[in-house]
Amino acid sequence: MLNKFYHQLVIHTPHAGTILPFSFDYNTQKSMIFGMREIIIKTLFRLLTDHYTDKLFCSGSPFIRQLSFPYSRLFCDVERLLHDPLEERGLGICYDIERYIDRDNYDLQMLWAMNKEQAMLLYKIHHQTLSDMLRCFGPINTLVIDGHSFSE
Repeated sequence: MLNKFYHQLVIHTPHAGTILPFSFDYNTQKSMIFGMREIIIKTLFRLLTDHYTDKLFCSGSPFIRQLSFPYSRLFCDVERLLHDPLEERGLGICYDIERYIDRDNYDLQMLWAMNKEQAMLLYKIHHQTLSDMLRCFGPINTLVIDGHSFSE
């Protein structure tokens, strides 16, 4: 037991993930996407990832659990809601990446569209896992802390 109010602590780091739906190896700099589009996506990836926040928290306590989403929020943002108002700005569960790249890039649009179904499945699995964690001790007895980084 953590204290008289909370029996469990869940650390949620939703934006630390670095997996993207297309093949890009940041170590070898090889990608399926070339030129300016690659630079734009790499920039968005760097700016929108809460780098290493999933490494900040650790504990051997059975009362402290962590849930990190391994995929980049450019691919799937698990903090958004179904029919989120931010969808109108291209920032829903699946970001409208075409807003940031050349709309004539049919290959990237097709690649991104093919992965939206996969993103929604991963979104549902992530939320089910979080729900299961909350049910363990009960949502009233569990404190959830979102681990984020904030730029200037």
